[in-house]
Amino acid sequence: MHDWIMVVMEDRTAEYSNTMWDIKYAGEAEKGKGKGKGKGKGKGKATRAKPAVSLNTAREQVADKLGLLHDGGFVHGDVRDVNVLVRNEDAPEDCPDILIIDWDWAGRAGEVVYPRSINTQVARPAEALAAEEIKAEHDLWMADRLLN
Repeated sequence: MHDWIMVVMEDRTAEYSNTMWDIKYAGEAEKGKGKGKGKGKGKGKATRAKPAVSLNTAREQVADKLGLLHDGGFVHGDVRDVNVLVRNEDAPEDCPDILIIDWDWAGRAGEVVYPRSINTQVARPAEALAAEEIKAEHDLWMADRLLN
């Protein structure tokens, strides 16, 4: 109803205290300047724990996980750096290196559409518009830009 969906998740902050965004902009945030100041989920905070993998490795793993998702007939719809958690170096090694979060737009490919309240300030493919179908190509387009 009204494009709102509630998703309840397990708290994994002990193993995953950083998003890709936090890691990318930790240096600028510590200096209080640049893109890292007051933007995104990290709200300008420095990296809390050392990440277990590099940003390049994390981006590659996002692409791999999206491949599995798409092969299963599903799409995510909001693949951004703030929606990828990276495992802390001191977390158990049996934990996945990355977790893709924020699944409230996700659904079956060919059925799910972007919400009417889509943020038009976020870089997305030109076809990613309110009430339009979320496509696997959109997920991949956004994943390709995770390091920008």
